[in-house]
Amino acid sequence: MLVILEIVYGIYWAVPNIGIRLGVWPADWNTGLATLIETLSFWQEAAFFSHIVLNCIALLALFNRSAACIPAFGVAFILDRIDWIILGLNPDSLSLAESSLDRFIYAFGGIGLMAMLQMMSIALMASLLFNGQLSTHLQFWRRPAQ
Repeated sequence: MLVILEIVYGIYWAVPNIGIRLGVWPADWNTGLATLIETLSFWQEAAFFSHIVLNCIALLALFNRSAACIPAFGVAFILDRIDWIILGLNPDSLSLAESSLDRFIYAFGGIGLMAMLQMMSIALMASLLFNGQLSTHLQFWRRPAQ
């Protein structure tokens, strides 16, 4: 469930990002997001979208009871942390925070709480592996029966 929530959260931010970049996102829904999107570097965007794709791969591997979910989600976790750190260093992202409470929520929620939830996910996947509920074959999908 935590992996699914991670994917939904990523898509929640990816849809406006893509919409703004394509010029199809309604301007009245914007509230400064377009300004932020324009300041994001290629590397931050690569980390962000790669983490979403890797989360989807991890979920697919998890559904197929493959231990491949652990390295896929682990790399997604690292890329997500990189994305958050770069975002925190971006002065435009901090200017969107209107109060010190907004900045605290960003730091605690984005960096702290999300990291704890992701580490819990990795720990749960590891417990599935140690309990023998995950196949140690590092495949992301099942092979067709012959």
